[in-house]
Amino acid sequence: MTSLEKIRAMEQLWDALTRDSELPASLQWHGEELQHRTSRIQENQVNYLGLGQTKGVSVADQIRMPLPANFIHPPHPIN
Repeated sequence: MTSLEKIRAMEQLWDALTRDSELPASLQWHGEELQHRTSRIQENQVNYLGLGQTKGVSVADQIRMPLPANFIHPPHPIN
């Protein structure tokens, strides 16, 4: 498939998914994680890096960067 054909196929899939009224429900842990993150944001317990802080830094270097103590860790993997 060409890139254009792949994009068209993705658009067709997305259109079909958005028309489908039987979308799967979000997993319980996802709602819990969103609630936890929202609480931490409201309590000013998080730090964010701006684009200016990461501009010009490779992804590999970002991975090696030390995380702030109040970094929000990603949720647990789906089992």
